Amino acid sequence: MTSLELHHETATNDNIAALCSDSNHVLLSRTPYGNKVVKLSDIIIVKFGVSIKEDEANNQKRAYELIDYSIVRVLFVYRFFTKEGLSYIVMEHIQERVLKPVEDLSLIDRITYVLTHLVKIYYSIPGALKGGKSRGSF
Repeated sequence: MTSLELHHETATNDNIAALCSDSNHVLLSRTPYGNKVVKLSDIIIVKFGVSIKEDEANNQKRAYELIDYSIVRVLFVYRFFTKEGLSYIVMEHIQERVLKPVEDLSLIDRITYVLTHLVKIYYSIPGALKGGKSRGSF
């Protein structure tokens, strides 16, 4: 299976892990802790590494449910799995666009609107959105 043939519903965890370890994938991001984000197809990206936790996938799923899609976009999580010491979050890929507010002052208003929306989201208990131990610095 090549990355062009990959579909989140038919690919196995082994298929995804193998494609992530292939050096020919499109690397979108690398964090200081060794985690990577790779584009495996036009509809799938995968974040993987040793410090990826299932709580992160669960929180992103909950954020997707809470946030108004017309205001701000959160990637949909298809699945989470672990294999050979690495954890993987398989999620949708959307074509990004780098915003430069300095060049377009109307973007400052848009960013303010998004931040105002995020501040209004409340949860009944502090911590992870899907429950569980809070892993943040606060």
